[in-house]
Formats: sequence, C-alpha cells, structure tokens
Amino acid sequence: MSHPRPRLLRRMASVALVALLAGGCAFDIDETPNSFPDPPVPDVTPPMPDASEGDGDVGAMPVETCDCLQVGDWYRFTSLAPTALADQPRHPLVLTLQNLWARDIERYELNVLFQVTAIDGERITVQALNAARGELGSGEICMLPETLEELYFVRDADDPCTVRMERPQQINIYAGTPEIPRNCAPTLEKRHAIPVTNIQLVAKMSPDCSELLDGRAEGAGIPEPALPLICTCPGISGPAENCDPIDAEFENGSCDGCNPNFQNLYDLMVTLSRGMPLPAECPDADGVPGVCIDAAFTAERWLGETPECGAPRASFP
Repeated sequence: MSHPRPRLLRRMASVALVALLAGGCAFDIDETPNSFPDPPVPDVTPPMPDASEGDGDVGAMPVETCDCLQVGDWYRFTSLAPTALADQPRHPLVLTLQNLWARDIERYELNVLFQVTAIDGERITVQALNAARGELGSGEICMLPETLEELYFVRDADDPCTVRMERPQQINIYAGTPEIPRNCAPTLEKRHAIPVTNIQLVAKMSPDCSELLDGRAEGAGIPEPALPLICTCPGISGPAENCDPIDAEFENGSCDGCNPNFQNLYDLMVTLSRGMPLPAECPDADGVPGVCIDAAFTAERWLGETPECGAPRASFP
C-alpha cells in the first residue's frame, strides 16, 4: 500500500506599496522660493506608567503562569496521531494508525488518561493509564490500573505553561472494551496493550489549565521483541465488537490466544513496508531496540467518572 506524494504548489505574489503624501505648496508671482514652516510641536506630555500596575515595558502582556493546575486533575487525550514510524513520515502504517486511533478515540475505545498526583514547585507528577470503553455510545469509560505508569514533568523555565517530561519513560496503548481489546497480546506484561518506551512528551497548557495543546511525543520506540507478540484487529471501521472476543484456546502460530480477526502486528508492519526490514533505532532505557514512533496529541480535562473496570462504583486510584 502506498500513497502518492502530494504536489507542492508554490504561489508567488507581488505586493505594491503606494505611499500617498499630502501637503500644500504656496507660490507668489514673483517666483520666490517656497518656504515651509516647521510643524508645531504639541505640548503634550505622555503620562508616566503607574508603578502599581506592574513592572516591565509599557504595554507588555502579562506572563501566563498556568498556576491553576491542581492535584487530582484528570486529562483525557482527545487526539493521538502518529506522525512518523521508523523515522518515515510517509510510512503506510502512519496513515492507517491515524485513521484507526481517531475513530477509537471518538468512540471512547482508545483512552489515554493523565492524573496529576503531586505538584512540587516546577515538578509535576502524573499517573498515566488507559481506560476501556463502556456501553457503546454512552461515553462511559473504566480504568485499567494494570496499565499505569508514573511520569514526571517539569515546567519550562521561560514558559511556565509548557511542560515536558523530566526524562523519557513508558506509556501503554490499550484500545477496546474490557472484554474485547483491539490489540491482543496475552503474553506481555501489560496484557493487550502496545508498550511505547523511552517516550518524551512535551505540551502547552491552556491559561485556564483545561487543555494540553500542541503535544508532541518524540524519540519513542515500540520494543522490537514485543512486536511479534502483539496482534491487532486491522481494517475495522466499526466498534470493538466487530473484532469479536478473544479466544484463549485459539491457535494459528502467530496470534495464539486471539481469534481469526487478528493479524500479527510485526507481519503487518513488514507487509506495509513492502517486505523491507524495519529499523529498530529507538532503544529503551535498557538498550532493548525499538521501532521509532513519533506522534502529536492534545488532551482536555476529564470531568467524567473514573471507576475501575469490573468495579463500577469504586473510584480509581
């Protein structure tokens, strides 16, 4: 599968600047040279800035501090779009994942959530975890505590509204319902979730702390040893139920414990790469090689309930 490279249309515009000068000239019949008096200087002294209104240059905009962030705030990713795979922005799987993840987020089947658990000066501690979709169309989700990872962010020294991870860490990508995951990985430590290691996140908070904007995920990798252990339900535009529940007794050699609707993720990536090997140039903290994946994201404050899956009346954590 391939996509033609779009044309780049370059338009050149010429801009003409016309200066209209208004003035008057006087002349006499004796043809003496014109004489123009100097314009009067207005006797207006601009008021001095009031020191009580703050320091800095006159007219300077106040610096946003985003000090409205509170412990206990929840955020849900409203977009998560891969921008490059294996350092290839035009890799065919990039567009495939963009379309799949956008639909999954819209249906509340792909939920990456952050909860602020501590604020210590410029350092912000966040718990990142996934949630599964509740009843179709209800907008309800339930937490999957086994996907939890603790992340550490710091505010930018020059822009307190920009936060970035203190060091690269791991997040997980789970999609589907509690019973029907879109990714089937029964043997991974984080079952049925794609591990994304060595990820570095940076985002801009809105002034009222209600959104994370212009988010970037850089330098991350999907561990190469994990890829053959993950199967995915590709090409499904409908809800997770179209993938059917996984079958622990199912065997086919590459997607054992899944079902016939699942395809091995590594095989799929190789196929979409036209059989060429995928370079694993983004190792994790232990040096385990990983296929590079970059992404863009946004998030909004989540005000819904956050029960744990299987315990609808219990809050998490």
